[in-house]
Amino acid sequence: LVEQAFRERAIHPQNGWTLHTSTGDIVIPISYHGLVWDPAEVASFVPTCEIDVKKHLKHHHRTPGVGVPVVGLGQDIGLRPNMEKYHRQVRPMTLTAYLRTEPTLALELYETTHIQSVLVNGQELNLAKDLSAPLAYIAQSAKERGVDKTFLAAFKTPTAKPEENRVYALEPYRPGVHPVLFIHGARSDSLTWLDTVNDLRTDPEVTRNFQIMTFRYETGNAYLFSAHYLRQLTTEFVETADPTGADTKFRQWAMVGYSLGGPVLRMAVTHSGDVLWNAFSTKPIDELVVDESYRANLRNMFFFEPLPFVKTAVFIASPFDGGTVVSNTMFSIGGKLIRYPESVKQRFDSMVRDNPGAIRPEASKRVPTSLDLLKSDSWLPNAMSQLPFSNDVEIHTIIGNGGPTPLSDRLVPVRSARIPMSASETIIRMLHKNATWDPRSVERQRQLLMDHAAKWNGN
Repeated sequence: LVEQAFRERAIHPQNGWTLHTSTGDIVIPISYHGLVWDPAEVASFVPTCEIDVKKHLKHHHRTPGVGVPVVGLGQDIGLRPNMEKYHRQVRPMTLTAYLRTEPTLALELYETTHIQSVLVNGQELNLAKDLSAPLAYIAQSAKERGVDKTFLAAFKTPTAKPEENRVYALEPYRPGVHPVLFIHGARSDSLTWLDTVNDLRTDPEVTRNFQIMTFRYETGNAYLFSAHYLRQLTTEFVETADPTGADTKFRQWAMVGYSLGGPVLRMAVTHSGDVLWNAFSTKPIDELVVDESYRANLRNMFFFEPLPFVKTAVFIASPFDGGTVVSNTMFSIGGKLIRYPESVKQRFDSMVRDNPGAIRPEASKRVPTSLDLLKSDSWLPNAMSQLPFSNDVEIHTIIGNGGPTPLSDRLVPVRSARIPMSASETIIRMLHKNATWDPRSVERQRQLLMDHAAKWNGN
């Protein structure tokens, strides 16, 4: 009966469920339990039977129990104006509806990523839940709106606009919970992590201890640029959500970078000094002949300090010293195919022209792209390897070794993915393209998150 009511859109998120009978209307009130969003933000419901989970996710995680799983859809009603920019347009909620008949009729909706059971006649009964349907709905909605293809344009023709870099939170800010932020690789976007998050959320301890976030960036851009916005946007998020600094756990982040996301993450947990600039230019930045706005952009990219709130950094299949012979060739070809706007190229060319000999030859050929900087013969990898990590961050690597090329994941050699000072190194027989969602990789990520929680929950 309840499932059919959801299918017929007969249940209103705030007004409840109105039954039309021969003796008059009966209104069954609705209540929410464990909801991290405000009940007033629930705009509608989508029955899980209308979401093709298998089409969008590799695993369908659902468990039997009492009640009817349903996906709630959130909307912006102005309750958190300073935080709205950190939430996607599509905001699915993992709900289960339970129709209570005594002492009066009431429809109770439970957020089943955080609540596992319901009390019925003095007994705790497990709630039925579908953890995968809300995440599959994100992918389904992205496909319907064409959003799932925008990452290709962001790779082939990056705009280099600040607004194209975004930090997204899966849920509203939850005080007393550690953030974990996932950074995708090249030719992709935050949807890369749906399978990973889908599998991680089967562990209630993950959802209890962590609020899940992603960083979206244009992957054709030089990752010096993307790393600057990672540092800036996460800092803004922390200061906006917790301006007084009273929430200790909220300032103990874990970050996970995959493939190109690894170098981006590395520049969020290291000290630059003048190492990167000296690898790029023979002249001090203040002596360069450029307008002040361009100098400020260069300073943001080349000079930085590690984010003080990042305590754990996990690098998955990340190339720090080029790729295999095949992938280095791909990087060379792909880098030449990436097209910046003409205005970006003109400003770069003007800097090179107005400062003869100041920009080192290997860096002055053209505006660097992400793939240019991933090649083993690029000017950046050696310089990046010299940057000291923050003393406050613990480094872990997850490395693939399952490709036909010996000691590689087909794209990234094991030697390139290694970080000598890492606290742990996990080598898994897997291909590069599978490295985020391979079950052994996900299990290692889960273990590292649990280690992070165990270490910092008392601090």
